[in-house]
Amino acid sequence: MGRRRPGKPPSSNTTNGHGPSRHDVTSKASSSSAPTWVTSSSLLKVSLLVALAAVGPVIVLKDFSFSGSNPAGGVADRMSAESTDSGVKSNGGWRLPDAETLRKLYTSYCNIERISVKDLDPDRFEKEFRYKKPVLVTFPNGAADWTVPEKWSQDELRRTYGEWQTSSGSSVEIVRMGGNGDTRQSFVEFTDGLMRQTKSGSAEAKYYLFDRDFYKESDLPSTLKLPPYFAVNDDKDDSIFFLGASGSGVVFHKHADTWNGVVFGKKRWFLYPMSKTPPGGVYHGYTLMDWYERVYPNLTEKDRPLECVQEGGEILYLVVKVLFHHNYSTEVIMKLGEKYGDLGHHKQAIELLQKAIDLDPFFVLARTVLAINLAKLQRYEEAEASFQKACELSPGLWDIHKEYGMYLFQRGKYAEAVPVFKRGTELRPDLLPFWSYLKNAQERSGDEKGAKATQRTIDHLKAAQG
Repeated sequence: MGRRRPGKPPSSNTTNGHGPSRHDVTSKASSSSAPTWVTSSSLLKVSLLVALAAVGPVIVLKDFSFSGSNPAGGVADRMSAESTDSGVKSNGGWRLPDAETLRKLYTSYCNIERISVKDLDPDRFEKEFRYKKPVLVTFPNGAADWTVPEKWSQDELRRTYGEWQTSSGSSVEIVRMGGNGDTRQSFVEFTDGLMRQTKSGSAEAKYYLFDRDFYKESDLPSTLKLPPYFAVNDDKDDSIFFLGASGSGVVFHKHADTWNGVVFGKKRWFLYPMSKTPPGGVYHGYTLMDWYERVYPNLTEKDRPLECVQEGGEILYLVVKVLFHHNYSTEVIMKLGEKYGDLGHHKQAIELLQKAIDLDPFFVLARTVLAINLAKLQRYEEAEASFQKACELSPGLWDIHKEYGMYLFQRGKYAEAVPVFKRGTELRPDLLPFWSYLKNAQERSGDEKGAKATQRTIDHLKAAQG
């Protein structure tokens, strides 16, 4: 197994896999209490994925296969991992969850079947679960029955791979980019940042380590000793390494037949079948914590997901099955409305987008596109109300602030555009266009001092980004 030289970028990235379902402390898969579980339209290859929840859980996620379709549609993940220093060494060196984190993220409710590995032989697995429904497999000795936990400890990973370069990203951006982290730093730098972050108690972990080469080039694959029904075809291995703090994870996405094993920590899952669009939509409408805090508590019984907290040492099997259906989902309606708007048919676009919102009041991207089309027809009061509602529902999504800020700027409301663009720079401080938008709005509103400060930031970013 070849080792990656410190500082050397990954040799290649697989673009047809979905980052979220790999190794973040939450795997993905579409599922529901119904017998049909769908996450992709085709099964292309066997894949092995690894997930670590820094400052908490360490995960191995194995994807038997996945499709090259657009990464959206199945699972929102989250994990618990924050804690005081007192328990650091008792959980592989990862910070244990404190009482507040457990109160906020943990639940004893679970509607996914749990079965001991002693009661699940290959025949039963094939008959009851393969391509049919998810199952949580428990082990008498926890993760020690299927890997070597010491190899996944913080000290061991830092000692062995500390200088290796890794890729990470935010919960939304990883899915938006097809399952790839877009920020590069060494493993030690990333874990140092996570430990500082958990001590400060930030609401949502900003970055999730999501690396497609790290696991494959390490010695970690040799530690696995799995039940035969979780065997992987190494010729088609497409592994991913994941590490994240409390509240980290990825937004809704889809993937194929998969299993996810938690070595240390816990991982909370929310699953929907492909036949049902998750409330709020799946196309990057919410950050992970915004969905959990703003949408999830308001779900009716018919809209609630299949969910469970996966404990350390357990393996969760997530099933995929191809399903063709003809009913229009809110996602399809929104996309049709967006297309009509692009073609200049704004009245038809508004009708479709309003229909999508009526079906799902949490659909923030439908509200954003609706606002854009209302503005095209000079229905400014309605447009502004739609923008503001979208910002209220999903304050952590930078796309909304970009569109709303541009709307205000184009209407000559430069002073009002400034705080909107400023919020965008807080959400994505690495995006130069946001800083340029902010500077222009500051100049037009007469804030010369602010514009000069923003220009200094732009110069600094340009120098840093080369």
